Amino acid sequence: MKNLSGQKFGKWTVLGATDERKHGQVTWHCRCECGNEKVLVGRVLTLGKSKSCGCYREEVKTTHGMYQTPIHRVWGNMIQRCHNPKDTQYRNYGAIGIKVCDRWRNSFEAFYQDVGDVPFEGAQLDRVNNDLGYSPNNVRWVTQEENLNNTRRNRFVEYDGETLTLMQWHRKTGIPYATLRQRLNSGWKPSRILGKES
Repeated sequence: MKNLSGQKFGKWTVLGATDERKHGQVTWHCRCECGNEKVLVGRVLTLGKSKSCGCYREEVKTTHGMYQTPIHRVWGNMIQRCHNPKDTQYRNYGAIGIKVCDRWRNSFEAFYQDVGDVPFEGAQLDRVNNDLGYSPNNVRWVTQEENLNNTRRNRFVEYDGETLTLMQWHRKTGIPYATLRQRLNSGWKPSRILGKES
């Protein structure tokens, strides 16, 4: 058993192990910075599933007053898809090594300081390099279309010296995106996919 006594996890300080077991796991007597005490399973602490007794959530609401604003939701969703295995998007992010830098993961205020407000309606936070995680030098605000064009799942079609994603060809030709995808999946050559020949 790894001794967690004296260690800090968020606002919790571990006072010592208890005689209780939950699901066969050691539990720890912890004290929050606000003074509240609670017994927690070690994994809840080490995996960051509990940062405080609940006072942190209230503190965030009052210190920056931005709880549940558009930019706060961007921050929360980013962390969930990168660090919560139960999130529906985790398989496309955290499961393949895409993480949020420590500066942002541990502080909404630091994230907001670096990226500011959502600049326009529908703006999405995009990674410049899809092989790297979320950090100050690897993000930008883009439209949904631009974001879709910067995903590793994109499929490109080259025709007449021009290489575009299916979404870009859809915009250019007016052919429904689903039709283009079906034609590509059927193995058609580019000129036929784009309706240049039958």
